Amino acid sequence: MKGFWYFLPARFRSVISAWINDPVFPTILQIEPTNRCNLKCIMCPHGCNKISEYKDLSYTVLKKIIEEIYEYEFLKGVHIQGLGEPLLYPELLDTIKFCKEKNLETYFNSNLTIMSEEIAEKLVELQHDKIAVSIESVDPNLYLWIRPGSKNHSLQRVLHNINTLSEMKKKHNSKYPIIAVHSILFKNTIHQIQDMVRVLKENGVDILCFQHLITIGLPDDKALPYGIPIKDECVLNMSVEEKKEILQLIRSLNSSDFGVIPPHDFDSLDEVLPPREGVITCFDLWQKPTILANGDFMPCCYTLGYYQFLMGNIYETDFRTIWFNDKYKELRWQHVSGKLNSVCANCSQLYQVVHPSTKLFFEGKINKFSFYPNTFLGTQKYSFY
Repeated sequence: MKGFWYFLPARFRSVISAWINDPVFPTILQIEPTNRCNLKCIMCPHGCNKISEYKDLSYTVLKKIIEEIYEYEFLKGVHIQGLGEPLLYPELLDTIKFCKEKNLETYFNSNLTIMSEEIAEKLVELQHDKIAVSIESVDPNLYLWIRPGSKNHSLQRVLHNINTLSEMKKKHNSKYPIIAVHSILFKNTIHQIQDMVRVLKENGVDILCFQHLITIGLPDDKALPYGIPIKDECVLNMSVEEKKEILQLIRSLNSSDFGVIPPHDFDSLDEVLPPREGVITCFDLWQKPTILANGDFMPCCYTLGYYQFLMGNIYETDFRTIWFNDKYKELRWQHVSGKLNSVCANCSQLYQVVHPSTKLFFEGKINKFSFYPNTFLGTQKYSFY
């Protein structure tokens, strides 16, 4: 049946799948509990001094948002994160408990410099699903260069905290939370990958996931110790052969007891895929909105700082009204038609071939639309076919 399905025109597959499969409301909510952070990482708005006001999202409002979206029955998980450090949010554990009472998966990214034993044990007891720890290098000096900030933080401290969390899992005979390290892959850290796998595995990490460097908005003067501008460190502009070598290295280190995951689009470099047809867009725009600590409603976390993408404010307007408003409708139309704005067109997340829900258009008062083949790079490996 799958073979016959792929013989059908891409536009036809897109429309049928849109009617049958895609949800109308979010399956994942990314919500920023705080935009405060104790570090100033060189590739982050904090390190680039782009955060002008520090806020914590009201816990009452946070619960209200989750409850409203949960009522629409599609919500499966909540990512409790944004530009800030979630462990600085006083009600983080209460938020996780609240989500778990609704059987929602919970996840957050952390620099993990300030986790205590008490918090580690509570995360295990709550069966929090996943923590993604941010580490780019196991060279202590390079780690501090990339992630400067608060006094007394260090790579050793982060590894100690990872180990503490791992020991708490053993104490409670639990596999949760899954401990992942999310690492931005720089050209000049590729040679460290084997050392990273060894060190992280020794300290109780379950998975090492590599990600692309987002260069949009990075100042030209940001550089690594050897003087190379951060913007030039992105592996996306390497040759296909160089990328394949990186993929081969990562795959050779992957094992049943320690996962090593390449950047999302590397995994298909050596595969023969169906033609890149249909609608190439991002998952977030259709199923994973982002709400910031000040209540601002954004289509994804990659548009933070680009306020032309501000869809509304949750303190002023309810979720449903924002989700179906004219600004969202216009942005989704850009993706469906292939007439993308420059920010979306150059985003590394623009790789999924998806079938957006037609109901999002009809609820938004659009009664006619077409799907067009899109020339932007993407892979059907990540499609919803």
